[in-house]
Order: sequence, then C-alpha cells, then structure tokens
Amino acid sequence: LDTRNIYESNIGKFECSGVETLEARTRQFTDFPKYIESNIDQLRGKTILMYCTGGVRCERASALVLEKLASTRIPSQPAEQVYQLRGGVHAYLKYAN
Repeated sequence: LDTRNIYESNIGKFECSGVETLEARTRQFTDFPKYIESNIDQLRGKTILMYCTGGVRCERASALVLEKLASTRIPSQPAEQVYQLRGGVHAYLKYAN
C-alpha cells in the first residue's frame, strides 16, 4: 500500500509480480483516512506492506489501518498482518546503494 501522495506516487512505485500495489493517490495525508474508509475491504484478510517517502507517514498510516481493521473485524477472517518499510523509500534507496 503506497501511502505517498499522488505527486510522489507518480515518480515511481514498487512492483512485484503477483503482488497488487494499492495507491492511495491522495493530494495530502489528511485525505488518507477517507481512502482507508472507502477501501478497507480490499485490505481484509491480507498481509499488507506499506511504504512512504521517509517513514513518518507509514507510522501514522499503519496505526490508522490497524485501528480501522480492528474496529470492523469479521470474526471468521484471520487477522491481517501490517508491515511498513522502515525509514521509507529514502532509507531503502540508501541501503540498496
């Protein structure tokens, strides 16, 4: 789940064969809760990897997603696992180089 804004997402994203990348495509982070509210069913029962530019948005976004999933949990479904790219894309690029 790409938690970056639309301008950052347009620069590029992670792609992996067989893995769907969801893009929030928000103008600003304050729009993210509305995106989650509208798309929570796409996240149910899944393992979720979130990424952002520097890591701060991922902290806030993952807390929001976990809270929303917990408050709307369907008892028969397994609990979702939510991970984030620590330090965001900046840290990943630094490590990858």
